[in-house]
Amino acid sequence: MNYYQKQRIIILGISMVMGFCTNVFAYEFNDDDGAFSVSLPSVPDKRSVTQPAPGGQKTYYRMFVVVQAGFRIGITHIRTTNNSTQLVTQDLMKSRLKLLRDGVLSEANYTLLSERSLSIQSFPALDLWLDMDSEERSVRQRIVVVNNQVYIIVGMYPKSKTTPPEIQTAFNTFRLF
Repeated sequence: MNYYQKQRIIILGISMVMGFCTNVFAYEFNDDDGAFSVSLPSVPDKRSVTQPAPGGQKTYYRMFVVVQAGFRIGITHIRTTNNSTQLVTQDLMKSRLKLLRDGVLSEANYTLLSERSLSIQSFPALDLWLDMDSEERSVRQRIVVVNNQVYIIVGMYPKSKTTPPEIQTAFNTFRLF
């Protein structure tokens, strides 16, 4: 299992167990690590974690989670310090996106229903629709790679229901700035 796959598994575990919130608004998250806006159905719970990464680097995780009856929305922002002088190209970002996708699909309790490549403000992105077999849940993920940063939006809801409009709104309103 490579470094990006391990990151993904850590994120999923943390994202699934966190969150408590109330109210409905658009939120902006802005700091030196990366800024974005998104419409969420309630005030998200925020957690930050720092972990060592290969080569003496550090990886910073910021997680924002909303849990409501019947569904859960999580947004994870990952930034790894980069001591390299390597130029971050579109091809490199697409390669990182593929590694993250493969990490998600390597998890035994997910079944891939469909996937779609897209671009978010000229950065490579991927939408995944998954079934979480062990919990009878449907999962929608959007992974966006921005240079040495990754943004992951996750929506979870009961398999027997259609995608809640709050999850669709979060995916439609996510913007980088």
